[in-house]
Amino acid sequence: MAPARLNIRLNKRSQSFLVKPASMLQILGLLGLACLSFIWSGCGGGGTPARNLVSVSVQPGIAEATAPTGTSPFTAAGTFDQKPTAEDSLTAQWSSSDPTIATIGSSSGIATCVAAGGPITITATSGQKHGTAQLTCLAAPQAGSGNCSYMCGSTRCGALTGYCSISTGNACRQVYDPAECSLGQPAGATATDSCGVGIDTSRSCSE
Repeated sequence: MAPARLNIRLNKRSQSFLVKPASMLQILGLLGLACLSFIWSGCGGGGTPARNLVSVSVQPGIAEATAPTGTSPFTAAGTFDQKPTAEDSLTAQWSSSDPTIATIGSSSGIATCVAAGGPITITATSGQKHGTAQLTCLAAPQAGSGNCSYMCGSTRCGALTGYCSISTGNACRQVYDPAECSLGQPAGATATDSCGVGIDTSRSCSE
């Protein structure tokens, strides 16, 4: 077969160039080089495979807060099938099994008690994986009440210390309250309260 001729006119002068048709081997060679270039750059499937989420866990696993406004923050962690296999601060969607007991911010993970009750289930969802925790909302304790405390001294009935001996639930505390329990004033009717503190039963105090 006679070779193809291509006539190109440049600067008003006619010149002839001999152009040989590209062979199939040359075309395949160029395509091969292009494929190698894509693979080398990661475009041909040679990139890092995507990490897959295996499981979700929630911390703390068991939590308590006081109703009606107490809060408890939750965080989600993820386990993956490839390194890095752990992610401590996993982005998740949050939900409460009983919003009448406690609500939770869908993106913040902060639960707020609405009423006493539970435990209820707090769920973190990421993709198709879920993690759960338990939350109990406790009733707010009643304000503590008690009497002015005293200590024995040289006076006949002892002197008030300026502290109020308060019992709230099963907890005993000493609250400094010189306004109601005047420091150094003689105690009147004395006794020992459930906290084992010497008190003046004639002088009650409140928190």
